[in-house]
Amino acid sequence: MPFEGRRWVNRYWWAFTLSAVFFFISLGQAPAQENAFTDLINLTAVVPREFPPHYSIDKAGKPIGFAIEVMDGIASLAGLKVTYLVENTWEGVLDALENGRADLIPNLGITEQRKAFCTFTAPVETFPISIFVRKPSKDIEGLTDLAGRKVAVVRLNVAVFLLQEREGIGLQIFDEVSQAIFALLSGQVDALVYPEPGLLKMARDSGIDDRIKIVGEPLVEIKRAIAVGKGNPELLARLDRAVGRFVGSSEYKQIYIKWYGKLQPFWTVSRVFLVMSGLLLLIFVAMGLWRYRSVVRLNLQLVENIAGRKKVEKALKTSEERYRTMFKSMNNAIVVYEMRDGEDDFIIRDMNRAAAKIEKVKREDVIGKSLLQVFPGAEDFGIVEVFQRVYKTGQPELHSAGGPGGRMGPGHTSRRPGAGFQRMEAVC
Repeated sequence: MPFEGRRWVNRYWWAFTLSAVFFFISLGQAPAQENAFTDLINLTAVVPREFPPHYSIDKAGKPIGFAIEVMDGIASLAGLKVTYLVENTWEGVLDALENGRADLIPNLGITEQRKAFCTFTAPVETFPISIFVRKPSKDIEGLTDLAGRKVAVVRLNVAVFLLQEREGIGLQIFDEVSQAIFALLSGQVDALVYPEPGLLKMARDSGIDDRIKIVGEPLVEIKRAIAVGKGNPELLARLDRAVGRFVGSSEYKQIYIKWYGKLQPFWTVSRVFLVMSGLLLLIFVAMGLWRYRSVVRLNLQLVENIAGRKKVEKALKTSEERYRTMFKSMNNAIVVYEMRDGEDDFIIRDMNRAAAKIEKVKREDVIGKSLLQVFPGAEDFGIVEVFQRVYKTGQPELHSAGGPGGRMGPGHTSRRPGAGFQRMEAVC
């Protein structure tokens, strides 16, 4: 055989040999992966009825959620068949694992307290425990501001263990996170401490994400893992290997996005266009309504002002008539003085018949005149000093100074306001 022909034969022979080797290697490896667990192990996983987005129950009564889908993915890799036991509360979930009614919990926060009755795989998820407040709140900026406040937490959640040892915090423990959120929005509590991703997802789904906000630094970063009952190291090791392969895979990422979602920008082009169109329409409608309502309001105000003014005028007239009647007919002597701001003298503004008779003057001769002009000796009787004290202090006085002319007996002097001046009323 020519040299060139032998060279081509050798090439094809080596190519065929290598291909056969790789083929048989792959045949040997594939069963090793697919049939690593030839017999599926049946396990019972206990889950709470409601702890979104980790656990929920669909319309058919089947458990769903982030933790369920992750558990199913890990179980498939570990050669496990999982049957789910649903408990109404977290107390029931933990009790089922501790007392052997269940083999594992698919997703549970790792804490020292829980390590007393279970062991954990490598983490399947990590998230912060954060402080949530109402959007307008400005007086809570971090953990130290929670002292003296009412703070909502969910029963058996990690936040309970983090805060129950801190003095001065009024913990309000709720059975469900939905109750805690309502308490925060309604003002029953001042803050809510809860795992951040879960609460943000619930807020977005409920349309209340614009009514709450996160303040301060996270209290702690919590790792969550599969919790396995004590005394089962083989199962723990089997799950641990599967967790290492599953977490970070594309399937895991798809599950995470499905249940936690991606934050989408709110102002898309279509939303901007719709908002601008709506605003233009609203502006035209609002202008028309504003003009109509303004005219109606002005008319109503005009009618009300006229009616109110007539009512006030009538009441003033009636009051004035009653006062004048009493003023004239009273047996007590009454003199009304006026002291304008910045002046030291008192002007006689009114005097009833009894006062004029006692002081032996005519009312029309003294009205509008100075006290000292009509009664030069008033200072000697001490009445001016009384008037000045009452004017300065605003406190009425009983005195024995007599009237302005000294002929009245003991009397009572008080001050009442006027427009730009003070009036003194002396009754003897």
